[in-house]
Amino acid sequence: METTAVAGGDDLGERPRQATVRDVAREANVSTATVSRVTSNKGYPVSAAARARVLEAVSRLGYSPNDLARSLLQERTFTVGVVVPDLSNPHHPDIVRGVEETAAANGYSVQFCSTDNEPDRLASYLDQMASKRVDGIILAGGGLDPDRALGAIGPFRMRTIVVGRYSNSVFPSVESDNRAAGQLATRHILELGHRRLGAITGPATATASADRLAGALEVLKEFGLTSRATSVVESDFSAEGGYAAAKKLLKRKSPPTAIIASNDAMAIGAMAAAADMGLGVPNDLAVMGYDDIVTARFLRPSLTTIALPTHEMGSTAMSLLMQLIDGEAVPQRTILGVDLVVRQSTTGR
Repeated sequence: METTAVAGGDDLGERPRQATVRDVAREANVSTATVSRVTSNKGYPVSAAARARVLEAVSRLGYSPNDLARSLLQERTFTVGVVVPDLSNPHHPDIVRGVEETAAANGYSVQFCSTDNEPDRLASYLDQMASKRVDGIILAGGGLDPDRALGAIGPFRMRTIVVGRYSNSVFPSVESDNRAAGQLATRHILELGHRRLGAITGPATATASADRLAGALEVLKEFGLTSRATSVVESDFSAEGGYAAAKKLLKRKSPPTAIIASNDAMAIGAMAAAADMGLGVPNDLAVMGYDDIVTARFLRPSLTTIALPTHEMGSTAMSLLMQLIDGEAVPQRTILGVDLVVRQSTTGR
């Protein structure tokens, strides 16, 4: 709505007319939609020439987009909610950074919550976000079961993206290729000559661990080995859990010569368990994990791992969420590639 001059006859005088989006569009010889795309940095690309004309017109006319008016007009708050299960896991902050960077570049702000691995908090946080009228939700990281919170998600059902794989989830997801990750890790260990493997998985509900184990079993079969070549212990993704699980594996009658843990934190715990039992890594025991957290490269021995595209997962999730908010269709599953990073903990045998 345009602001017109206030005619005053008395001592009010005239208030200068504020430039509108229509004024900018007329001055730059473009549509109002093009002006909005340039000033909000959203939507499909604008040509360099048109962008330059718009920015020149904005500067000359002193035009300032009104975010509140824009929100009311479009019935949006340009805010999204992000929920993670555990900030102590270095995997999750990197996802959040990816979300935040893409959100900021597109004029969105982020409201962030952590459930501290308490599933009941999920519904409570979603209620809070609904009251603040966020435009959409990103549920990031294992340990959050979005389908259990369908009632609370209600208003966001068509505007929710999950990061990670959830069995039979109704929501679009962004995932790393966990089956390929399991294949890469197992092939690397077998090619080093190991034939007795230990696997430390996450909780039974963690589909990422199940996918990695499935990939590992496929590679065992390629090498003519059966599942008996791998001893499996379930844990909780923590360093303490990895330590306890590794001790169980290493106390067995035929202990593994290599341990693959389902994240770097548990792999670090396994390395500590090996040291406490008088075993050297990698000469007595090879150890590797998944994630490629920063600490992995600074350990001695440094940790071999599968690098997951955590930052890209967060960025991709935010891009897909903006598409949902705009009423566009998105893929049900978006799967991103992984990489093997070989370091000291699996070499030198």
